[in-house]
Amino acid sequence: MINTDILEISIDIAATPAEAFRLFTEETEAWWQYGGKYRPMPQGVMIFEPGVGGRLLQKSDTEEYVFGQILTWVPGNTLEFEWKLHDFLEGQMTRVRISFEPINTGTRLTVVHSGWDTLPPDHPARHGRTGEAFVKFRTGWWVDLLEEFRRRY
Repeated sequence: MINTDILEISIDIAATPAEAFRLFTEETEAWWQYGGKYRPMPQGVMIFEPGVGGRLLQKSDTEEYVFGQILTWVPGNTLEFEWKLHDFLEGQMTRVRISFEPINTGTRLTVVHSGWDTLPPDHPARHGRTGEAFVKFRTGWWVDLLEEFRRRY
C-alpha cells in the first residue's frame, strides 16, 4: 500500500553539501520555476530568509506570499520548512525537509514532503487526485523543480 502522506525524491548534483545548500537557499529565484503551477503570484522573487524562524516567501514590490517558516537551518546538512498554500485551512500544514548528503560525486539532495493527510480528499491542492495518482502528481512537481536546480548547478 502506498503512503499518501509523504513524498520523497532525491537528486545528485556535482557540488559540496555546503555549496548545494547555499545555492538552494540563496539563489532560489534562479531555479524555482515560474508559472501558476509553481508560484502563487504572477510576479515576485522566491526567497528563503536564513535561519530558524526565517520564512520561505514570494515577494514583489507590492505584496508577498509566505509559504511558511523555516524550522531547521543547518547549512550543508538540513533545511526544513512549513509549506502552506493560500487555500489551506487552520490545521492544514505540510512540511518539507531537505537533506544534503555528501556522496562521491558531490551531494545527494533528498526532499521529503509530509503532512498531506491533513488535507481532505477533495482539497484544491490535490487537483482532483487521490492515492497513488496524487503522490505521482505532487512528486512530479518536486521533480520539475529539482531537475531545474540540477540543470543550473
